Amino acid sequence: MVSKLSLVLLPALLLVAAIAAAETPLADTVAAMAATSDAGEYAVQRDLAVAQGDAALGDLLRLQQDATDWRARAAAAACEGWIVHADLYLQFDAAAPAPTAAGTMRFRPSDVATDVRLAPLLVERLVWTETDPAARAAVADLMQRIRDPRSVHALGHALLHDTDLVVRMAAADALARIPSDEATSELAAALATVQDADVRTAAAGALGWRKDPAAAPSLLAALTGDDAATCRARAAQSLGWLRDPALAPPLSTALLGDPDPAVRGQAALALGKVGGDHAESALRHAVGSDPDAEVVRLATAALDRL
Repeated sequence: MVSKLSLVLLPALLLVAAIAAAETPLADTVAAMAATSDAGEYAVQRDLAVAQGDAALGDLLRLQQDATDWRARAAAAACEGWIVHADLYLQFDAAAPAPTAAGTMRFRPSDVATDVRLAPLLVERLVWTETDPAARAAVADLMQRIRDPRSVHALGHALLHDTDLVVRMAAADALARIPSDEATSELAAALATVQDADVRTAAAGALGWRKDPAAAPSLLAALTGDDAATCRARAAQSLGWLRDPALAPPLSTALLGDPDPAVRGQAALALGKVGGDHAESALRHAVGSDPDAEVVRLATAALDRL
């Protein structure tokens, strides 16, 4: 992890940074932060911006409102946080995630942890400055607990691009629970474009957690077109959580025609949730004709729910 700006920087270093910052428009500095993928370069540019202190706050707030790139908005918010909440940020920066009984890393409740003012700092760490994958996963987990909508684009970026599968899974879990319509969009983009089937499956499951009707088209596309049975099965499960009888026809097609019994079983359970005459007819057909005993059992249980 790259060290953050410290209140104990040498006065000479602050003076040099302040002079350099005065020669560079703040918007250019923030743009450089947003564009880089190098943790060290990000930290250098961030420190130049933060060295301007309160005089920079007005411009930083405007950038958060006006910048079209979410990275620029996030970088400006992080700079504001390092100026306004320096003590809090330094306190959290000194904290480290600890292993849980399951072996994953997590920030403890006794840490600063769930203070919503940390949201911009968490984005900074997830996207730019945290080099340890286990710590990035812990940051994504903390974003899930804070549930600040400002984290959504950073989590979507991690879901699509992080090099570590555990981080990507943690990002999907966080997006499942953050109250923002944009979280649905980020998950849908991952479901449609990511090559890793495990990530697509996680995205499909997270969309089910959200129970957002806007997710239906993406889930239907996965149900009918994804080449991974695990993803098709999770899409069927998530469609069931939408409880929309209009989804019965495609779910019935999956129940009666998908080659994988796990997909057919989840489609049966989903039909038991969405209900309607179409669902009942498909379930009765499956009970009498499916060659897999588990699918028959699940279809029977789904009929009992209607």
